[in-house]
Amino acid sequence: MKSVSTPVNNAFAEAGKSLKTWRIFYELKAAQVAERAGISLGTLHKIESGDSPVSVKAFLEVVKSLG
Repeated sequence: MKSVSTPVNNAFAEAGKSLKTWRIFYELKAAQVAERAGISLGTLHKIESGDSPVSVKAFLEVVKSLG
């Protein structure tokens, strides 16, 4: 499997931080967002912290769950 470039990793990390900011703004608990997105709480934490790898599908489900 080809590794992801640093710019892509950095972009996902920044996007994950933004998702966490929106989750907090909407006063949603991490467990609520994970359930809405159909992912585990651990996966949500990976997304919010920019930890690789997570699937693009999981990432987009979180985006969708936040509206």
